[in-house]
This record gives sequence, structure tokens and C-alpha cells, in this order.
Amino acid sequence: MCEEASPAQFEQALADDTPSKTSTVLIIGRIGSEAARVLPPDGAPVVVGSLGRLTAQLVDKVAPEMVVLPLMANGQDAVQVITRLDELSYAGQVVVLAPTLPDPAMVERELRATAPGLRLRLVMPPQP
Repeated sequence: MCEEASPAQFEQALADDTPSKTSTVLIIGRIGSEAARVLPPDGAPVVVGSLGRLTAQLVDKVAPEMVVLPLMANGQDAVQVITRLDELSYAGQVVVLAPTLPDPAMVERELRATAPGLRLRLVMPPQP
């Protein structure tokens, strides 16, 4: 399970000047074990934060190729995060993890309408 970084760990991630040889993944919010389904297999570095910490400085420093977030969690929803990413001119991929939904295509359309320029993908648990 991915836990949110402590303030010291978060500041260290921002201060680290070591270039990454693999794609960095930014996780916004608590997503638990579902993250394993969407993370790159190359052992990409992962930075975990919150909507409140989603700043231009973070996006510039981490330069994530992928942002992973839950559809809803801890008083935030994907629309809030997607709106913020759009405001920050984020150009990478956005993966929204959702529970099983009755109409996932409708939800994905609504999320895409929030920020039409983002590359967005809605991911649900595999069906038995």
C-alpha cells in the first residue's frame, strides 16, 4: 500500500537533484494496492502527495510522466485533481482508479470534459 509521504520525505523528494533514468509516477491521494495494476513495470520512482501539495514546483521538479489518483477519496475527487493539473499545464498521462461503476464510459467522458487536453484513462478492477 502506498502511504502519503511525511513532510520531511516530501521536501527531500523536491530537494533531490539526482536525475531519474526511468519515468516518475506521481500519486495524488491514497490509492492502496490498486496502484500495482497501473504502475510501469520498470520500477519507476513514485512520489506520493496530496491535492494540497499539488503545485507548479512539485510538477516541475518531479516531472511525472504519469499521475495516478483515485476517483474519490479523503474529501477530494478526481475532478478537483484534474482541474489542478490542467491549471498547471500538465502534459503527461492521468490514470484515475475507480471502483466498479455502472457506466464507466459516462464517468470517463465527464472527467475528460473537465480538461480536454489531458491524456486520461479510467481504470476499474478486473471483472470476475
